[in-house]
Amino acid sequence: MPSQPSKRRSTSQELRFASSHEDASSLFETEDSSKEANAIEDDEFERTAIRCFRYYIFFLMVAATITAGVVTWHLLNQGEEDDFQNEFGVIADDIRLLSNKRVSELVADSDALAQTITSLAINSKSSWPFFTDLSFPLIVS
Repeated sequence: MPSQPSKRRSTSQELRFASSHEDASSLFETEDSSKEANAIEDDEFERTAIRCFRYYIFFLMVAATITAGVVTWHLLNQGEEDDFQNEFGVIADDIRLLSNKRVSELVADSDALAQTITSLAINSKSSWPFFTDLSFPLIVS
């Protein structure tokens, strides 16, 4: 029987050694798993950072496109308004000059007609309501 207690002792020692060995190996496994977990977390962080950077670049490009479009539209619209105002001024000046020319010609023609009638009236020694132009049938035909 004495051999049994030694077997028990050796078995308990083996159990202690095994449990301490398991603790040590589990400690190493824990360190390895924590390193793996940290690596996975770092990898996930990098993926998230890259994704956020891509979103940032995308929104930056969209904002730049919108800004360029708005600035271009504003400048072209302002240029178009300036062109319209300049062209309107040129056309208005042309209309004013043509109108003044026509009115001046009409006044000159009326003055010439009045002088002609007056000179014919003076030559024929007639007064205003009774004056007739002797060359009227020739002018009409």
